[in-house]
Amino acid sequence: MVNLLSQIFQDTSVFEEKIHTFITAIGIQEKLLQFQIDHLAIHVKTDEDGMDLMRSFSHIGKTVSDSDVNGRKVCVFHLLHSVLFLGQNVEFVELLFPKSDQCFESSNWDHVEFVIPRQAGNYTYEDTIMYRLGKEKIDFIKNNYTYNVSVPMINGRTNDANISVSIKNTDGSLIKLHPTALSHVLIMEKNF
Repeated sequence: MVNLLSQIFQDTSVFEEKIHTFITAIGIQEKLLQFQIDHLAIHVKTDEDGMDLMRSFSHIGKTVSDSDVNGRKVCVFHLLHSVLFLGQNVEFVELLFPKSDQCFESSNWDHVEFVIPRQAGNYTYEDTIMYRLGKEKIDFIKNNYTYNVSVPMINGRTNDANISVSIKNTDGSLIKLHPTALSHVLIMEKNF
């Protein structure tokens, strides 16, 4: 019997095609793919699935973070061998345990996160996103998709360096944009 992590990784190409189709449909693929894919995320249906995946990840990577983020357990793994996704090598996978108000049909890929650095000067991160991807594209996205700006609560504290812009399609395709690479956020958390 194939373990859960193997099943999820077998679905990587389906997830990749779904994300590629989404970013192409909204017209940001050329600009977005110039930026680093920071990590991929998996959501789990149950805590039991999450614990099973944590054990499986211990064979293919190292746990670099185990935190409470916005009221749920989130673990980050640095993979021994990167995953090729949209032409980039991705070294980190985030494992999202279920929130009490969420119910997923299965444990599977959830989203991809890109690092889009803040532009210099006194600009908000949303200004940066508009500058980097185009104001017209962002206006189109806001009018046609779910668009959200948030600062996650990590272990009871917020960190503006970890601000996130999420863009979600009606089919569940989800991309997130943030200004700071996960590896730097983890260093900041340890020094927080």
